[in-house]
Formats: sequence, structure tokens, C-alpha cells
Amino acid sequence: MSALKPPVKDKALAYVIRSTPAGPRVLVFDHEGEPGAGTQVPAGTVDAGETAEEACRRELQEEAGIAAPGPARFVGVFEYFSPKHGQLHRRHVFLFGAPSGVADVWTHVVSGEGNDRGRRFRCYWLDVAAAEATLAGDQGAYLGQGLERAGAHNARPTSGIG
Repeated sequence: MSALKPPVKDKALAYVIRSTPAGPRVLVFDHEGEPGAGTQVPAGTVDAGETAEEACRRELQEEAGIAAPGPARFVGVFEYFSPKHGQLHRRHVFLFGAPSGVADVWTHVVSGEGNDRGRRFRCYWLDVAAAEATLAGDQGAYLGQGLERAGAHNARPTSGIG
């Protein structure tokens, strides 16, 4: 007898990296008024008919209100079991350079058709080491690997990665 496998959901996760004199920072957000949601990076479901990279770009626009410039760097596909949803998430992870002129901190009202629509996210740039340790749902688990693959761990990209 074989064990039942949980449903699999394709997800897209975007690491947007900004260079600073103190080292790279990653774009994160907190849900205003919902501290239990934890600090997160733009991420969400890959919709029918879109690629994982397209989903990353869409989620970045919906959740942070910014467009990712230039090409994305593919980090990899990783599996994560979401106990909250009872699903296996197949995470397609991409790395983007930060667009120029983006504020250090801003509040964005989430757009799109998902469950987060209308929520207010406080967006900001977090030190990579802190992000690796504190992002909700193990979202920081692939960050170091992504920077290593892009050759950006010690580099200081401004608008592109690599």
C-alpha cells in the first residue's frame, strides 16, 4: 500500500537584490496589521498559461508595486511542504536586480486577483543574512545559493545580476 501524496502546486519566488556599501539587501515585505504572517519575499502561484518567470514578475508587481528590470537569473526548483495549505509547493526561484530609484521603505496596496488583494504590505530592503534566517515559510533557504549562482554574493550589482 502506498502513502497518499499531497497535491503539488507550482509557486514562483522572487529574490530582488539591491547593492549597498554594507553588502547586498533583498526586497522583503511585512503584512501591515498581520504580524503572524511573517516577513516574506514576493511569491505566489504560477497561473495557468504563464511561465514561472512571468509569475515572479507578476507577483513582484502585485505585492510590491515594482517591475523587475532586465533578465532574471534562474536559481532552481525546490520542494517545500506547506503545512498551512496541506500542499507540496514546487518553488521556482528567480533572482532579479533591483530597479533604480526604488525607495528604502514604502507601503503598497496589493493588486491582482488573489487572496492578498487590498492588503497593505510594508516593503523594505533586508540584509541577506538576516533574510536567510528570518523569512517565513523557509523562503530564505535558497537565497545564498541564488547569490552564489549569480556570482553576486560579494558583487554589488545595481540593476542587473551578473
